[in-house]
Amino acid sequence: MEGTPKSGTLELFKNGSFGASYHRADYSCTYQGNYEIIDNRLVLKRTDLTELTDKVFTTEYLINRKDSILKPMKNGFMEIGISKIME
Repeated sequence: MEGTPKSGTLELFKNGSFGASYHRADYSCTYQGNYEIIDNRLVLKRTDLTELTDKVFTTEYLINRKDSILKPMKNGFMEIGISKIME
């Protein structure tokens, strides 16, 4: 299984919860939790998210609305494209 491609999708809900879906070639899992947006920073309030998703997700991102991306605050993580922003 080492080297199997992995990816993820993140969905934020209006009620302050999120679903982080972790995808591998043979399965996918969705982990849920709560989030908070402070200024231009998204905080996913689930401390074990990085470990559970094999470093696909971290817990803090800068929100770049101009370029429609979430930029991880820590090194070693991929940017996440924003497909829709609800105001």
